[in-house]
Parts: sequence; structure tokens; C-alpha cells
Amino acid sequence: MKVLSLVVLAALVAGIVVGALIRSDAAQLTPLANNVEAFGGLWLNTLRMTVVPLVVSLLITGIASVADTARTGGLVLRAVILFTFLIFCAALYTTIATNLWLDAWPLDPAAAQAFIAGVGDDAVIVREAPGFGEWISSLAPTNPVRAAAEDGVLSLVVFSIFFGFAATQLETSLRQSIVTFFRAVSEAMIVIVRWVLLAAPIGVFALALGVGLRAGFGAAETLVQYVVIVTGVTAGSTLLAWLIAVTWGRQPVGRFTAASTPVWAIAASTQSSLASLPAMLDAALRGLRIPAHIADVTLPLAVALFRFTSPVANLAVCYFIAHLY
Repeated sequence: MKVLSLVVLAALVAGIVVGALIRSDAAQLTPLANNVEAFGGLWLNTLRMTVVPLVVSLLITGIASVADTARTGGLVLRAVILFTFLIFCAALYTTIATNLWLDAWPLDPAAAQAFIAGVGDDAVIVREAPGFGEWISSLAPTNPVRAAAEDGVLSLVVFSIFFGFAATQLETSLRQSIVTFFRAVSEAMIVIVRWVLLAAPIGVFALALGVGLRAGFGAAETLVQYVVIVTGVTAGSTLLAWLIAVTWGRQPVGRFTAASTPVWAIAASTQSSLASLPAMLDAALRGLRIPAHIADVTLPLAVALFRFTSPVANLAVCYFIAHLY
């Protein structure tokens, strides 16, 4: 696993460098690079195709296999409370860190005006965010199959939690048949995930190639500043999460870092929490030896509800744009 992790990281860097070189010095190779990037999309899709059945089966199995309903409900409640607290801390951290960055490295007014002038005349479309009532009504899916087809993970999580708790109320033989079926589904998905992860260096290289092809080495001063500040703030949140894991989570530094490295590489190349879920489960169960009844419930919940870096990256972008204008 450690060797594969290093190869995946090397593939990530190599893909970006090769893509940038093609963009700057070998434009005739762009069609070939686009075809290689398509293989990255294929690899990502094979990873993502396991996510919906994996989330549903793990939640149902994790809840239904525990006869003590109150114990499982307490685990879910504690997880949601912890997610809420940490997201609030992430937003507070971003507000302080981003503004400190911008105070120490303020935007050059002339460069900012040149950047704004180069944006073009395309109209900005402002869409209203859903109201609280609309959001509440959307939590329970009217059609779980449609929610699965549309990647409505939060709705699927709600359905799976209800299904799992309902299964705990059935007689033992019926509950065990449900647990056995969904455990078999989850195990089959994990086998597929391990097969797909063996091709991670190729998939990550192909995806990173597209990133380098579009971004290149060169960028205007404002874009460079934007990338450095937002990336720096987000990297700081990653370090913060790492510190929480090794202190509050009482994980040995070396073991946690080794287990998390492939997850970080997949997250960096896919920018997808969903795509990272299988690797997270593998790291939690095999690398960190977290009990299955905890990992199988909290990690799918985390993918749906807990996006620690979302307030970090999104707020950093908002603060930067505010300073830009």
C-alpha cells in the first residue's frame, strides 16, 4: 500500500507537468492528451459506480446489524453533532486565515483591474439558494431509485437510515437475511474498489494530465495569487484535520499518514468526496483498524453531511473575490 501510495503521488505530479508541457511546447499533442484524459474519466467512473450501492449497503448493514437501536442512534447523533462543530470551526479558521493572507499579500489594484477587464462581458447568472423549508422537504426522497440515479446522496442516506432502523424492529431471522444480503453487496463493492485502486496510478495520471493541459505553467499575477492563497488556506485546513486525527483521534502519526496518503491522492485528482469514499473505508478498516460498525456508519454519513474543506475553500474564494472587486 505504501509503494502504491508513492506511485499514485508521483503519477499526480507527472500528469500535471506533462499536461503543462504539452500546453506550452507541444500543442500538436493536445488531441492525444485529450484521449489519455478520457481514460482517467473511465477510471473515475468505475470508482464512482460503487459509491451508491456502497453507501446504502454500509449504512443499512451498520445500523441493522446492531440490535441495540439506541446505541446506533447515539452514534449517528454524536457524529452529526461533531460534524456541525467541526464545520463551524472550519469556517472560523477560514475567515481568520484568508484575511491574514490578504493583509500580508494585498492584491495589486492595476493587476486586479486588468484581470476584471479580461473577464469579458458574459452576464453573471445569480440563482436563488433553496429556502430552509424547501431544503427540509427535499431530505426524504420521493423515489429512492431516482435519488440514486441523480447522485442524491443525502436523500439516500436518510432513506438508508430509516431502512436500517426499521430492520432492527423485525424478528431476528428476517433482520439477519437483510444484513446478510447488504453485507454481501458491500463486500462485493469493496472487492471492485480494490481492483480499481490497482489502476490508480494510470487513472490519476490521466486526470492530472487534463488539469495541466488546461491550467499550464503560466498564469496572470492575479490568478497565481488566487491559487496560492486559496490553496494555502485549504492546505492549512488539511493540516488542521491531520492534527485533530493524531491528537483527538489518538492515531499514531506514521500509521495515520500512511493510511491517508492514497485517499489524499485520489481526492486531489478527482476533487470528489464520493469518489474518495471507497479509499477512505479501506484506509479506516485496514490501515487504521477502526471497528467496522463505526466506520460503516460514520464515513457514508461524512460523505453526505461533513465537507470539512467546503467552507474553507468556498469562503476563501468569496473573500478573495470581495478583495478583487
